[in-house]
Amino acid sequence: MLSSRLRHLRGLGLRREDRNNRDQKPFKLRSADRKLYRHLIYTVPTCSNPSGVTMSLERREGLIKLARMYDALIISDDVYDLLQWSTVIPVTTRDRRPEMRLPRLCDIDRALGPCVDDPHGFGHAVSNGSFSKIAGPSLRTGWAEASPAFITGIAHAASTRSGGAPSQLCAAMLADIIGTGQLQGFVDETVRPALQRRHRLMMDAIHTHLSPLGVKVRASSLRGYDISGGYFVWLDVSSEFSTNFIADMLRYEEDIVIGHGQMFAVHGDDKSANFAKCIRLSFSWEAEEDIADGIKRIGQMLLRMNEKSKYYLELASTLRGQE
Repeated sequence: MLSSRLRHLRGLGLRREDRNNRDQKPFKLRSADRKLYRHLIYTVPTCSNPSGVTMSLERREGLIKLARMYDALIISDDVYDLLQWSTVIPVTTRDRRPEMRLPRLCDIDRALGPCVDDPHGFGHAVSNGSFSKIAGPSLRTGWAEASPAFITGIAHAASTRSGGAPSQLCAAMLADIIGTGQLQGFVDETVRPALQRRHRLMMDAIHTHLSPLGVKVRASSLRGYDISGGYFVWLDVSSEFSTNFIADMLRYEEDIVIGHGQMFAVHGDDKSANFAKCIRLSFSWEAEEDIADGIKRIGQMLLRMNEKSKYYLELASTLRGQE
């Protein structure tokens, strides 16, 4: 009840701030092929980085309504939409259940039609896709999906028209493998099965070596469904040490590099979203034979820190004093 009341009061404050700022002059001029939004929202709704969580359909619809209410543009990073799998059965080309095909934010926005305050139909959501995640790293080529008016505006942007931003060579090669159906086959027959296998290896190792130490892990990306996806696993670590310090000790004593939670915190927003007890692990990068060994050594490090807590607490205090 308290958190609900606080959210209500915070919402009132945001609405008051929005009203007070409506008279501010924009930095750019309005034109027929440009819409100036008052706010910007960035999100990774499917298999989010770093948490791996997937936004429910109800929340997606609510976010679109919020964006329309406050004239905001949602930039949706949909880079993991095609990289989902069941946690209980092998990947197949037909394994595309509805929960793996939730409508994107741009789909929901377009289905609702133009707003009263958006007569030209620019919309309030744009989807960003990347071939780097599904075809090969470092391609640096992707695509955007939104309303026709919004896409026309992107096409007229200087970075697009100059030819300097997109990679024409990569785009030409990708156009060919998409047209022949090779890319879809590669995703279904190679990428998704490999990620599913690696994810299973990591989850099994976590349950064996980390769960007994009080470490908690999310079983699926979407609550209530046996599906996962993306590149990462998010852990909640029950320890008297921050994961920042744990990461330092792993690097120094075990030659293991992890993503500690504070790497993903927003500066100045630490009170509302503190990740000092969280860890992000990538199962997409390391060789399969190294995944279980790495998790085992993380468990050994945590156990060692628990057994010699006095030594490590003094070390942590010393390191803080040197910062």
